[in-house]
Amino acid sequence: MGSLSLAGNCVDIWVFMNTKALRSPANLLVVNLAISDFFMMLTMTPPLLVNAYWGTWILGGFFCEIYGFLGSFFGCVSIWSMVFITDNRYVIVKGVSAEPLTCGGAMMRIAGTWTFTLAWNSDRGVLHRSSSSLKFLRVKGRSLTAKMSWNQPPQDTVLPSTNPYGNYTVVDTVPESMLHMVHSHWYQFPPMNPLWYGLLGFWMVIMGSLSLAGNFVVIWVFMNTKALRSPANLLVVNLAISDFFMMLTMTPPLLINAYWGTWILGGFFCEIYGFLGSFFGCVSIWSMVFITADRYNVIVKGVSAEPLTSGGAMLRIAGTWLFTLAWCLPPFFGWNRYVPEGNMLACGTDYLTETELSRSYLYIYSVWVYLFPLAYIIYSYTFIVKAVAAHEKGMREQAKKMGVKSLRSEEAQKTSAECRLCKVALMTVTLWFVAWTPYFIINWGGMFNRPMVTPLFSIWGSVFAKANAVYNPIVYAISHPKYRAALEKKLPCLACNTEGRDVGGSDAGSTATAQSTEKAESA
Repeated sequence: MGSLSLAGNCVDIWVFMNTKALRSPANLLVVNLAISDFFMMLTMTPPLLVNAYWGTWILGGFFCEIYGFLGSFFGCVSIWSMVFITDNRYVIVKGVSAEPLTCGGAMMRIAGTWTFTLAWNSDRGVLHRSSSSLKFLRVKGRSLTAKMSWNQPPQDTVLPSTNPYGNYTVVDTVPESMLHMVHSHWYQFPPMNPLWYGLLGFWMVIMGSLSLAGNFVVIWVFMNTKALRSPANLLVVNLAISDFFMMLTMTPPLLINAYWGTWILGGFFCEIYGFLGSFFGCVSIWSMVFITADRYNVIVKGVSAEPLTSGGAMLRIAGTWLFTLAWCLPPFFGWNRYVPEGNMLACGTDYLTETELSRSYLYIYSVWVYLFPLAYIIYSYTFIVKAVAAHEKGMREQAKKMGVKSLRSEEAQKTSAECRLCKVALMTVTLWFVAWTPYFIINWGGMFNRPMVTPLFSIWGSVFAKANAVYNPIVYAISHPKYRAALEKKLPCLACNTEGRDVGGSDAGSTATAQSTEKAESA
């Protein structure tokens, strides 16, 4: 079974990746099934053969759990891949009234299958592993091996006082060498449910993998495609580089701490972690600001605008990195500081210290990386929308004067591209606001409404900001027609062909009509 499955599914995947005509949305689902079956047999067969030879399980308890997880995981992915394949074939019943499956729809189904299956098969291990962090409880310089409920200890157990408030809190898992960095505000909160640590770790695995892969592909395609090396695209590559390194440096430490349920990497690395998160986050924000400024210059000012040069783009990029570096260093020297967050899994700026010196850093920080960029992006895209609307109106009036339905196709295509850019711009404002507003609320809540900031509440800033590094490559790069063409040329295995489906007659006409309608709506 192993030999036949590995060979058969490998051939399926190889033929699909090397045959452009087969890259249809429906076949993406078939390839997904082949991938899950391939890895199921690749991971299941060798251990079973080894144990069958010895007549018992000899690989240890931990690997027993891994084996059970992998079998359940790949099995569930295969089952739901077959469900979605069946659902797509049900189009035969609906006929011409059916909405055709798109590449985006197929990828959403595939991503949902893997994500939900991973979450479903991880929950037991998450609870088990997170509870092991109890072994690292600190009780006045001593370790307490405890078996207790997360809600309260057994009634016949007397625990020594572990903090100034005399009760068990989220701070008690923090190494004693780091207690000077933890604000007294956090001592009033009980430990978080271990499930939250597991969910955050799961989220970071997904976000980290997608971000690193997406931004790496963006950088690689731009570096290997001469036609894409424009001044504007240098800004996009700079954004991809900052997002790539943010997730590369943020994801592993957070996963380690989520596994143990507390920050275990020491005080110095906590400061480094806070610095890197602030540094790469600021570079990303200002890269987006300069990308917005360039689009405003091209669309709103038009032919009167001074075009961006390679030197100008490099000057903006260098200025962004140097000024951000200078701004993120002061917390090491007493102007604010980098401290553990309330969830004790990550570190960031100190928003709980009440001195005006510490708060003044956050005042300026908020204006520089949130209020001004947000105001500028909204201002720029407002005028971009107005410019596109005015252009569209002028095109319609000109066509009406000429007595034609529309102007020549070349001009129409140009207009469509501008409209798509406008749609992307509006999406950018929304995504930017969603990504960075939680951090702003947490920081200002900590300064002026401290009771609202709980350990669980402090998680959301990291959750939403890290997602920004995932959809930036999509919004700023993959949505670019020239980039998609280069991506298909450089990495044809990632391209998806929406034409050439197994339909004929009226079905083919219906498909073409549906695709035309979709393009018109997109424009």
